Amino acid sequence: MFPQFYIPHLEKQLKPAEYLTLKKLVYLLQSQKQVSIELLASLIPYPIQFESRRRSLQRFLNLDSRNIERLWFPIVKEILQAKFPKCKPLKIALDRTQWRAQNVFMLTLVWEKRGIPLYWRLLDKRGSSNIYEQQALLAPVLELLSDYSVIVLGDRSCGSVKLASWLSQKQVKFIFRVKQERYIQSENSDYTRLSELGLLPGTRCYLIQCKSYQIKRVWDV
Repeated sequence: MFPQFYIPHLEKQLKPAEYLTLKKLVYLLQSQKQVSIELLASLIPYPIQFESRRRSLQRFLNLDSRNIERLWFPIVKEILQAKFPKCKPLKIALDRTQWRAQNVFMLTLVWEKRGIPLYWRLLDKRGSSNIYEQQALLAPVLELLSDYSVIVLGDRSCGSVKLASWLSQKQVKFIFRVKQERYIQSENSDYTRLSELGLLPGTRCYLIQCKSYQIKRVWDV
């Protein structure tokens, strides 16, 4: 159920009973493909009543030891050492998704045609994230990846000047999608509308930081 290199990290952070519970949960999630507490509690092989099993699972899922940075980051480091040479930049995707009633904001490491989740937060609201939520999500991951060159990828909800400036201060490269109706201002020049740059119909526009062209400001009509 777990890759072999997961085991010493998980055993170090979890008590034996907690580790056993995690193994059972992962097996049930893989076999049942369901995340319902009630279903998992009905199937997990504990010799206690259903309601006691449900409360036990809820307590386990609320443990302080389930901290992402303590439990998951050491495993991510080992994956990076095994699969990602430091000479190549890492691409991390910043995205938000609505899963039932949960507004999930997360960072994913792009690996070939797959993504490895790095860090996530549940937003206590509907809609897009703001600059403070974006910084709170990015800061721990940028520290985790401090030995690598990083490129942050984001859709239109992330294409703000505030976030671009914050990343620039940290010397982190980024590519953010922006609307063609926006105006940009490069160094020592006037504002230019993206739609006037001769882009082909349907072409997506991006806010990019690079050595040869540094965007100073972007704003909507």
